[in-house]
Amino acid sequence: MSKILQHKFLPLILILTLAFFLRLPHLTGSFWLDEAAQALESTRPLSQQLDIVADFQPPLLHVLTHFASYISVSEWWLRTIGALIPGLLTIVFTYFFLLKAADKKTAVLAALLLATSSLHIFFSQELRPYALPAVFAVASWWALYAKRWRWFTSVTILGLYSSYLYPFLLLAQLIWQLFVLAKQRKELLASTAVSSLFFAPWLPMFFAQLQAGQLLRHNLPGWESVVSIPQEKALQLVFAKFIFGTSDLALTPPYILAALAVLLGSIGLIFYFWPKLAPKKQKFLVLLLLWTGLPLFVSWLVSWIVPVVEPKRLLLSLAGFYGLLSYLVILAIKQKKRFVLHVGYLLIFILFGLNIWSTSNYYANAKLQREDWRLLITKLEQTYPKEDTLALFIFPDPFAPWRWYASPEIQTLTTQSIYITEDTPLRDLLEPTLDYSYVIMFDYLQDLTDPNRLVTLELQKFGFQETGSFSSANLGFVRVFTNQSNTEDQG
Repeated sequence: MSKILQHKFLPLILILTLAFFLRLPHLTGSFWLDEAAQALESTRPLSQQLDIVADFQPPLLHVLTHFASYISVSEWWLRTIGALIPGLLTIVFTYFFLLKAADKKTAVLAALLLATSSLHIFFSQELRPYALPAVFAVASWWALYAKRWRWFTSVTILGLYSSYLYPFLLLAQLIWQLFVLAKQRKELLASTAVSSLFFAPWLPMFFAQLQAGQLLRHNLPGWESVVSIPQEKALQLVFAKFIFGTSDLALTPPYILAALAVLLGSIGLIFYFWPKLAPKKQKFLVLLLLWTGLPLFVSWLVSWIVPVVEPKRLLLSLAGFYGLLSYLVILAIKQKKRFVLHVGYLLIFILFGLNIWSTSNYYANAKLQREDWRLLITKLEQTYPKEDTLALFIFPDPFAPWRWYASPEIQTLTTQSIYITEDTPLRDLLEPTLDYSYVIMFDYLQDLTDPNRLVTLELQKFGFQETGSFSSANLGFVRVFTNQSNTEDQG
């Protein structure tokens, strides 16, 4: 028994068990808009899996999810393949990387912080390509540090096909190997060249997606504010999400004090330990700093042209962030100086306290969870007759969750346009509504697609009146318009 308790992998097994159970709640929950779109695209025929011009992502998750759908299309299964397993593997590789590059205590602390992070938990349950590049990021750092060049090349290729921000991580690895470590440059350059050649066939689709995204920004004013963060707030908001997780951020004293404690404490420890560290440990500290900061900084620069900065897209740096803090904390608690020792313990207390608090909030607060389209659509179908109800979407197509969850018996109508203006021929487009007694319309995205509520005004001209509404956290109101003349005729 004593040998089992002393086994070097026992902490990892316990941490993985904890991480697994923390990621089970909400795993079976409803797909939200982007997840439903991902599921619809991934369940198309295999020949269409690379036709993803409208989705500004590489194809790896689409292909993985497509093959997973041969077994089941349930939410929990698709999320398990596309997010949960990558999320757990990120913890595994973080542990092994830090065990090799630092020590066991640093590996345990970082893996435990990652396991309890509400931000990592959230995206370990989301069918989108955020957990996938995160695991390749950690695995590639492990391969690079261990000089496993074939592994590094293979993982880098997978990383490039999982996220368009992955090259920013690769840039950090190039800088560290070429200029900081200054060893085995030929091997790294050869590996990078091979990885780039394997990714090159995808570049035409990347440019087509980029053009489609730019066109969407032009055709839909305000869309940029939805998919990205204002540049002046981007850097601090990403780090705030790394610290506070899925919680709603606010400029209140508790938030500010906690953020300052983590920021100043970590910066202070870096400056304190830097002159005391051996050259090898200094280089490892630079590795963690590059991993944590360079992808964020470069993506912030790119966002002046194409908006890409969001915490979820930079999840590939989260393990580096926790690795950096854990390394500094373990160095601190080994010190005899009381002040440094207390800083280390204070950081541990704050980080775990915030993780426990934010994870509990995520479980309990519906506003921090995903849009529950499944429940909302079920309520609508149980309340209104399917054969006499029309779902109206101010969008070129019905929303993806509607196509995934709604009964095909309910007919749909779209405005065929993504943005409604005075010149939109609404009268002709909405004429089919006259054949139905009930028209369902979503407030969802309407501030973007129809800010002046021109569709509602046109429905009222047709004799429809709003007679009911449903609301759901994160979805806003679903409004039901009734044609009184039709319902009287039926009566």
